[in-house]
Amino acid sequence: MKDFLKKNKFNIIYFLIISTISFITIFFHEAWRDEAQQWLLVKNMSLIELISFLKYEGHFLLWYLIIMPFAKLGFPYITQNIISWFFNILALFLFMKFLPSSDKIKKTVFFILPITYLFSVVSRCYCLIPLAMVLITIFYKERFKKPVRYILAILLLANTHIIMLSMVGFLLLEFFFESIKRKNEREKEENKRIVISFVIAFIGLLISFLPLFAGLVSTNKQIGIDQPIFVKILLMFFMEPFVIIERLFNPLKTNIVITGLMIISIYYLIYYEIRYYKIEALKIALIVLWHLFIYGFIFGCSDQRACTVIFIIMFFVLNREENKNIKPLDRKIKNISLAIFIIVEILCTFKYIYNDYHYNYSSAKQTAEFISENIEKDSIILVGNQEEFASPIIPYLGYSEFYHIPTDKIILYSDTNDIVKEKQLTKEKVENAIEKFSDKNLYYIYMPIKVREDFDSEIIQEFKREGKFEKIFESNLPFENTYEQYIIYKIIK
Repeated sequence: MKDFLKKNKFNIIYFLIISTISFITIFFHEAWRDEAQQWLLVKNMSLIELISFLKYEGHFLLWYLIIMPFAKLGFPYITQNIISWFFNILALFLFMKFLPSSDKIKKTVFFILPITYLFSVVSRCYCLIPLAMVLITIFYKERFKKPVRYILAILLLANTHIIMLSMVGFLLLEFFFESIKRKNEREKEENKRIVISFVIAFIGLLISFLPLFAGLVSTNKQIGIDQPIFVKILLMFFMEPFVIIERLFNPLKTNIVITGLMIISIYYLIYYEIRYYKIEALKIALIVLWHLFIYGFIFGCSDQRACTVIFIIMFFVLNREENKNIKPLDRKIKNISLAIFIIVEILCTFKYIYNDYHYNYSSAKQTAEFISENIEKDSIILVGNQEEFASPIIPYLGYSEFYHIPTDKIILYSDTNDIVKEKQLTKEKVENAIEKFSDKNLYYIYMPIKVREDFDSEIIQEFKREGKFEKIFESNLPFENTYEQYIIYKIIK
């Protein structure tokens, strides 16, 4: 035992530090609307209802299936964050176990920001990406002897997020062409296993995509793409790459020195890749191009998506054989660039953790606490156009008395199908809702940050002038999801 501890001292200390920091951070994190949405969907929908609804969400079924039993059985809301943490720590453990002990720098670069915060603390389907990529790495060497497990690892990656499909495509195509090339070198039984693995891949991808049928069209309508197609293409090529970098290093964007060093190191690493690894560089470029397409035309960029791009690049860069023809000077500059990258990653990670500890990631939890302590439980809280920004409060309350005026129903989750519909709010609709619930204590919740066309503010101001709305609460402005700031008005009858 002593020999084992001595031999693996660095691995054990590193693993314990990362896992402990990320686990503690979970309990200071305020979940935002996407985390709330997935929990509300699996809690309130049957499996059939969920499958039919996913085309509006634009995400695969797998992550919902993982958290659904816990939501149905009444586990606390934080359970999904603990599940995310578990998958990421498992990925870290496997990565450290199967990499040579000399590859310590790989462990640091590969996992600092994703594992410690963005993929583990913020509970989203991205949390499955590190585990899938680690399993692919582990199974890669014996992919022809044991092709089924390799294909299953690729299918796991395919079911994490649509942004990973470019990488999945490259891995499958590479495996397919290598299999054809090596056909005569293998035994009959080995060829049979490879054929079976491709059948599994085809069926698995088909099953994965069926719930998302027509999903891209729905998502486009949801976010309101109204720019000409050539404008979107130009933005995709010339703006989205900078958005990705800005999103990833957002906590440090005010520091000119660090930002400058980071940009220089990134551009040098790009040069290094093109000079010494032309085929690999082309592969990475095409994979990133798919990300730019998704960000430019469908989802937009976020911290998790930006981090995924860097994660994929580092995956290819750090998991291949070193080119023996690299000049010593280039090797030194590359190592310096990686060192800068590691330092900035660490600073970013702890900046996120510091912010989540001291400030609100979302103000939904703060608002829910106010409602629980100060508003009667049988009250009705009216919501105007912004039900997708009010829904994050519901999981913290454990119940919903939020009434969405435009669709005339109690909010159980954000119905993204209704977002496509016309939902213009009028004073008459608000008055009708007040009349409908005249026997209840009534409140009105409003999100002051404008996201789309805002019909609420003018109506609220008019009711305030008439003495019918009295402000009783205003939450803090979140450091990350600034849309999720809330004002509550008591309705004076």
